[in-house]
Amino acid sequence: MKKIIIIISVILGIIAIAFGAYFAWQKSKDILEPPIAEQSPILDTASKIIEQQKLKIISDQPAFYYWLTIATSSQNEIFYINQIGQILKIKEDGEDEIISDRQIENLQSVESNKDGGKIIVKYSGPEGQQVAYGAGNFEIYDLTKKIWQPLQKISAATFSPDGTKIVYLENAVVNSTLSNLITKDLINAKLKPTKILSLNQVDFNLDWISANKIILTPKFSNFVESEAWQIDIKKKTILPFTNGDGLMINFAKDGSWGLKFSLDFQKKPKLELIDANGASKANLGFSALPNKCLVTLSNIYCAISNNYNTIKAPILPDDYFKKAVYFSDEIYQIGINENNFSAVFNEGMPIVDAFNFEILNNRLFFINKYDNKIYGLDT
Repeated sequence: MKKIIIIISVILGIIAIAFGAYFAWQKSKDILEPPIAEQSPILDTASKIIEQQKLKIISDQPAFYYWLTIATSSQNEIFYINQIGQILKIKEDGEDEIISDRQIENLQSVESNKDGGKIIVKYSGPEGQQVAYGAGNFEIYDLTKKIWQPLQKISAATFSPDGTKIVYLENAVVNSTLSNLITKDLINAKLKPTKILSLNQVDFNLDWISANKIILTPKFSNFVESEAWQIDIKKKTILPFTNGDGLMINFAKDGSWGLKFSLDFQKKPKLELIDANGASKANLGFSALPNKCLVTLSNIYCAISNNYNTIKAPILPDDYFKKAVYFSDEIYQIGINENNFSAVFNEGMPIVDAFNFEILNNRLFFINKYDNKIYGLDT
């Protein structure tokens, strides 16, 4: 009789373990598999829960990029460019308003100026379209005038810190790596563009971090040791800024602080706080890609992963931008001066893979990679 009881107990134990393993596996699948946009049961459930929490979806459509405008009135506004290139304004009390219904193929990057009144859009254009070596298709869109202005034969462009100028790399010779670094006034159209210097470069981006300092930032990869360079506009000089494998940099809007992502000799990622001269001021002790963080004068906000959806550890930063990996993030606030660390969102539901952060009136905004919608989070 005792043997029968023992056998039955063992069988019941095995069944219980099997059920537990099955439900744990299902739970793991829910967390680790990125949902299909607009059809995920996770996000459908999250949408119902989200209204009762401090986190809320605020855009009607998936966004490629979004930005805040500094309005002349008391009302600030949020605009975004969707994944087919149309520009919309968020209306939290109604359907989002289409500002530009022009569709743009193969968007590559978008950037807004300081007050949000203008954006630079880069795209590759229709398949097979020919452009000069290293160049792309760049256009500036003015939200007030609702006018598109093309920029010819350039490979990179960005706004000045005050948003009144642009700097760009112009292809000096067709099918050559020789480029001219040029600034152009956006307010006074009569002023001629100013050449700063000429240089040989391939696949550099631009970051104008202060009145007289521009950073040349390389395209990032886990497999390459990259170097960033600083250009003094007044002196017309170029000097090393910082370097590292997989190098990525993200500066505060005033250029006073920045985040540097790189890989050590074991290819393990590290995140450092750097100053305007590229000098490391602190190792933050956690890993996050700079585009998943926001640096302000007093705080850093970061989406820190506690899980990912691949069996093997992802190759960063490459796999993230190839969409070969999705993270499950928690969002934290780090006080720069107080040196404190506090959770802003760590509730587990809805699952977020957050990037492109902005903050306004104690509300943190970001895009969730799982559905590409814009979210607002009360802090």
